[in-house]
Amino acid sequence: MSQAIAFWVFALLLVVSALGVVFMKNVFHSALALIAALLMMAGLFITLNAEFLAMAQIIIYVGAIAVIILLAIMLTPGLSSANRPNRLVLPMLLLCAVFGGVLVISFTRTAWQSLPAPTSMDTSTLAVEMFGENGFYPVLGIAGLLILATIVGVIAILRGK
Repeated sequence: MSQAIAFWVFALLLVVSALGVVFMKNVFHSALALIAALLMMAGLFITLNAEFLAMAQIIIYVGAIAVIILLAIMLTPGLSSANRPNRLVLPMLLLCAVFGGVLVISFTRTAWQSLPAPTSMDTSTLAVEMFGENGFYPVLGIAGLLILATIVGVIAILRGK
């Protein structure tokens, strides 16, 4: 019972902080709301008994990605001030509606297959599945290169000033 209450509290706080990311005018405050949303997602993972995903969420997203976003915001002059209004709001809403429609159509027309439940739920089995022969190692390598490129870009911007 208490786990269900915790789940709904985390879910409500996640939705509130995600709306804060979208609707806050200050970019820095929006980034802080993003960190709160990522932490709430980790809380949801904990209530669903997925502790490994919760720790990965905190270490990777809150600990690395959000810090890089905050670093980029603080080091870019003039970016921490309020967002400027622009004329692209209506076209972007239309693009989001089309993209959402495509997602709904593709999700409803896909024949989803259920995978068999794993035989054991320990971390070593998960590591073999993730980093084994058919694992996610190339994807994680590309993500690491993307983060490296972001850091190099920030350094290049700073050296240019």
